[in-house]
Amino acid sequence: MAAALIAVGLVVIAVVASIRARMLRKAPGASASTSGSNSPLEWSADDEFKIDGIEYACRPVSDLFPSTGERFCLRKPREEVERYASFLAEHQSDSIFELGIYDGGSTALIAQLAEPSKLIAVDITAPRNPGLKRFIAQRGLDTSVRPFWEVDQADGARLVRIVEDELGSNPLDLVIDDASHLLEPTRDSFETLFPRLAPGGIYVIEDWSWAHAPQGTWPDTPALTTLIFELVVAAAHSPAAVAELTIDGGWCAAERGPADLEPSGFSLAQLCGERGRLLLAGKDGVAAGRTTELSGG
Repeated sequence: MAAALIAVGLVVIAVVASIRARMLRKAPGASASTSGSNSPLEWSADDEFKIDGIEYACRPVSDLFPSTGERFCLRKPREEVERYASFLAEHQSDSIFELGIYDGGSTALIAQLAEPSKLIAVDITAPRNPGLKRFIAQRGLDTSVRPFWEVDQADGARLVRIVEDELGSNPLDLVIDDASHLLEPTRDSFETLFPRLAPGGIYVIEDWSWAHAPQGTWPDTPALTTLIFELVVAAAHSPAAVAELTIDGGWCAAERGPADLEPSGFSLAQLCGERGRLLLAGKDGVAAGRTTELSGG
């Protein structure tokens, strides 16, 4: 079994080298600082900034506080905020779906940076405080920023109803998943929303690499890395569906290709092909044999 898993890893490395994948930190604008004169971010400290009068404090782990309509507790570090500012400036998105919003700081941030016609945001919890609701009312964003609470990202039927109610038959341009970070719920959301992206639309999965952190996060929980492996194989086998991947230790962004994807019953496994499915299951005898040879075992 260990040899089979090593085989998957080796083949994934080879596939990454063969498809149009690149590190996000090398993507245009992704590593550039957004603290210059053209940036909407007005940094007052290393972890605090304003956009058009709205204050944000970066609190990714500790020192959390209840957000208000004027000041938000943002569960993201500064470098991720700057990445979002660059990313959203380069990828104009009219319709956005955000999974996992805590108490709305990221939703307010995206609304200000992207100014989309529709920003749908869901979270599995009940509203923690009225901060986001107040921000939406004060800014007159009632029809464009649409938060939904107590929504499980694994509830595909609920996600579909929300999309159809808010967008009708129009596609999404961007999906950002910063929700559970668990394998099965994240895959469920992907299989529900990815085929509902417009060709060229982007699906971002944040914090996929938690299983490889030195502190041994969630050691008894299936790694989200498996989904990234599946996307790599899908991009190799079905490039008309998964046109491009951009990957680093923090993000995986999958671009939807021009293929006609039927949302009903869509499965990522369908995009991997028979050989890919065997490989991911650790049953590719050719790869396993080569791994044994390379390891000297």
